Amino acid sequence: MIFRILLNIRFYLFPKRLWAWAFFFLFSVNGLHSQTHRLYINEFMAVNNRTVKDAQGDYDDWIELYNPGNSVVDIGGMYFSDDADEPLKWQIPSNNSQTLIVAHGFLLLWADGQPAAGPLHLGFKLSGKGEEIVFYEQNAVTLIDAIAFGAQSGDVSFGREPDGSAHWVFFEQATPGASNIHSGFSGKAPPVTFSFLSGLYSDSLHLQIFSQAAPEQIYYTTNSGDPDKTSFIYQGPIPIAKTTIVKARVLIDSLLPGDITSAVYFFNENSHLPVFSLVSDPNNLWGSRGILSNPGAGWERPVHIEYFDSTFRLLFKQNAGIKIHSPGGGPQQSFRIYARSGYGKDVFQYKFFHEKTLSLFKVLILRNGSNDGIQVTNGSQLRDPMMHLLYYRQNRDNDISAYQPANVFLNGAYYGIYNLRERQDAHYLFYNHQVDKNKLDFLERAFNYPNNRNAIEGNWNNYDAMRSFLNDNDLQISEDWDYAQSLLDIRDFTGYWITEIFGGNFDWLTNNQKFWRERTPYSRWKWMLWDMDHALGLPHNYNGYDYGDVNWNTLDWATGTEGPRIWGGSSTLIIRNLLGNSAYKNYFINMFCDLLNTSFKAENTLALFDSLKAQIAPDVPRHLARWTYRSVKDWNRSCNAVRNYLIRRPKIVRGQLRQKFSLDTLYTLQVNVKPPYSGTVALNSLALKSFPWQGDYFRNIPVTLKALPGPGFVFNGWQSEFADYNRKEITISPHNTLQIQAVFTPDSLLAPVINEINYKSGPACEAGDWVEIYNPANSSKNLSGWMLKDAKDNDPDHCFTLPKNTTVPAHGFLIFCKDVQKFHEYFPEVQATFGNMKFGLSSNGDQVRLFNSRAETIDQLTYRSSAPWPGSANGEGYTLELTDPFSDNTLAQNWAASRRIGGTPGQANSTLTGMQNHSYSGNPLKSIRLAQNYPNPFNRSTVIDYYVPTIPKSPRRVILTVYNILGQRVKTLVNRNQPAGEYRVIFNGANLAGGVYFYRLKTGKTVLTKKMILIE
Repeated sequence: MIFRILLNIRFYLFPKRLWAWAFFFLFSVNGLHSQTHRLYINEFMAVNNRTVKDAQGDYDDWIELYNPGNSVVDIGGMYFSDDADEPLKWQIPSNNSQTLIVAHGFLLLWADGQPAAGPLHLGFKLSGKGEEIVFYEQNAVTLIDAIAFGAQSGDVSFGREPDGSAHWVFFEQATPGASNIHSGFSGKAPPVTFSFLSGLYSDSLHLQIFSQAAPEQIYYTTNSGDPDKTSFIYQGPIPIAKTTIVKARVLIDSLLPGDITSAVYFFNENSHLPVFSLVSDPNNLWGSRGILSNPGAGWERPVHIEYFDSTFRLLFKQNAGIKIHSPGGGPQQSFRIYARSGYGKDVFQYKFFHEKTLSLFKVLILRNGSNDGIQVTNGSQLRDPMMHLLYYRQNRDNDISAYQPANVFLNGAYYGIYNLRERQDAHYLFYNHQVDKNKLDFLERAFNYPNNRNAIEGNWNNYDAMRSFLNDNDLQISEDWDYAQSLLDIRDFTGYWITEIFGGNFDWLTNNQKFWRERTPYSRWKWMLWDMDHALGLPHNYNGYDYGDVNWNTLDWATGTEGPRIWGGSSTLIIRNLLGNSAYKNYFINMFCDLLNTSFKAENTLALFDSLKAQIAPDVPRHLARWTYRSVKDWNRSCNAVRNYLIRRPKIVRGQLRQKFSLDTLYTLQVNVKPPYSGTVALNSLALKSFPWQGDYFRNIPVTLKALPGPGFVFNGWQSEFADYNRKEITISPHNTLQIQAVFTPDSLLAPVINEINYKSGPACEAGDWVEIYNPANSSKNLSGWMLKDAKDNDPDHCFTLPKNTTVPAHGFLIFCKDVQKFHEYFPEVQATFGNMKFGLSSNGDQVRLFNSRAETIDQLTYRSSAPWPGSANGEGYTLELTDPFSDNTLAQNWAASRRIGGTPGQANSTLTGMQNHSYSGNPLKSIRLAQNYPNPFNRSTVIDYYVPTIPKSPRRVILTVYNILGQRVKTLVNRNQPAGEYRVIFNGANLAGGVYFYRLKTGKTVLTKKMILIE
């Protein structure tokens, strides 16, 4: 703590030079350097954009150590940390020749948080915003060296001048792994601000520049160039009457150059789309080392981006990096924009896209439409975004690249219409799915890689094993089919494959396929839609065949073994093996029909396409004038080709389905609800919401219907001209047109039911006896004066009466407790609890009865502790749960043991039929499991579930801890011995700052960590 106080004093009281001497004096006087190992933290870089790469080719944070002695020093076993309060955060591995520092030599350590990369890679990263580096001896007591530092700049190191001295300075020319031979700077020049924001102006401006520095130290340009000592010196307000870019900074010889402030002032401009402005020194773009002069070089250069609405109102601005994205032969290149801490911020925080709620991005793409660009013959600019939006609207869990068209200005000049998109990389999966790149297998089939296989993250091992299993086993066998479904997300894969087939995308199969899974034992493979430029009828002649033709049988191609890009069936192996299962074949056919009746229906696809076209149409003439000889008439002709494809394709694909699977003719299914607005219906993969509804399906392929009551209603049966059905979910196979309607009735008469019983607690959750009541109605119920009794009818001590003003909300729960205090020790989040009851429930079986205030029996049952009742509820930690609140709860067959230790008081039962929750299927697991918290992100509290396995021993010590992003412990949630089973804890972050946190589960040698996001 004393060290932390001293470090804080360094920030607020000492100038940098004086602090370095004070720091050296304080620790030298105390003898902290008096032992054998005299080493120094000699230089470090917390924002390494392009200074030096590690062996893996990454630009990671680095720390340089200097050995001023005359003998070799081994740092193996020594400790490093970026937090003085947790000084032993990382220990250098021992017995490795790489950890030796020769006499008068230097050693580079990588602070990248990736210790698996080698012994010189530390288990933490440095913050560019400022923190500490501490360095301890192997005895974990003796401090060798330490430095507290403030905000750092990109590719500028902080180090001792000269080596090993107490004088710390900034180096523009870093020397990682070598002596600090260049002159350093004591600090950084102050920033500047402008009197006007970027935007559109009609009257001339007189721009003022403000800074703590003297005016003669402010340099500015009006030609997009970065200011230097040859630029204009600020001498007063700058007149601006035409579109102008102003850049300014402070330059003082004794300090690092100040940050550049940029602004663009537009005059006589108009736009019907949002505007994306890119500003960079012309040398970064068109110079000999410029990215536009060398589009294939892969270079990244600094850029200032600003985002405006269509009226040029500034919405967002940030310094970033820019490089060419997917370089092409045409003059209009696409751009990739990177957020990096070296430019200021390591994330773009703005909601750029309407389709998603996401507002955090690491990389953005400004795409020129590529093969379907406006300037390209037959190009519309809309095929790829059209297919992505069609796919996303099928299911919001589908992975797409979000889309927003924008007019781009490059250094103030109009540069055309671009498609602003998400980049689908590891950052995409982190921000969309909270999946850490270090726990990710993210793969693609793409040209220019060996065998068209590229591991973006992770490796191909699990994917290849999945393919082998699908190919080597008979998926008609139920056990093999069940296991296949655990390997890949069937719905996700099927929707993805069908979408590619409908779109007729030729540039696919061995190219432009991306798929991913979180690297955990229970994750499944999912697919990601990517690059659909060649869909929707874009002409493409290959070996004499026109694959853009609307009649092209993409279904045969994408499920076959012969043809281009099929590779003898290797590219279609998964779909072909899945179709070998008869149930899946029906599922595939029905899902295709579902989509042809909805998403792919011509009236729906045309409405979407026309809206996308109308969005960019007013700005197309200017784009064409900027880039191409094509006319607006040509572009309209290209768009009409897409419309024609969308009109004709559904009928053609239906015919190809019928031919492929030798199907019977179509019939029309008409679905309605009675009375109107009383509920909805799920049909196969669809959630129908508008009625009456109709679609076409193939005879002899059964369809599944499920009735879903609306608020205030309950299901009362199906009605059709052929039969009446009473079950909520039915599977039917009509041969002719069928009209069917789901009938719902008001649910005001539904009474509360006894829903869960804990009659004998286990040692892991001794919450006492309790009974849960569930209200299945869509309205609240007044339970004032209601009574709970056991089998003893005439004993007043065996009756508990609810107090006045007791209500249970619609679909809510109420708990009767033997001991409320004991219950809340294990379930503090459950509020609707009443007790204390003077009676308990027998472990040999008992009666549970519920009466209203008039002593009328509402519900009653008798449970047993032996078969057919589940015996694990008798002292093993599980509860009795009703599997369906609408079933007969007097029958043992409608009860099951909870899937969680302690049960699920105050929430939906874990055994509820069809329920989607965090349970683990009730099967004993062989390893510990930590679930993703939910909700995530969260704004006050969140739930964390975990599973303790039965082997190798139980109970065992379980520790669940929450850390902040700096690795500091925030709270210990669990630290006790727990037997095998499922557990749940609630983490309340109401008093914490918003941001990223980690929660870590440790038992034995196993440690699991997941990330969660707290929103203030």
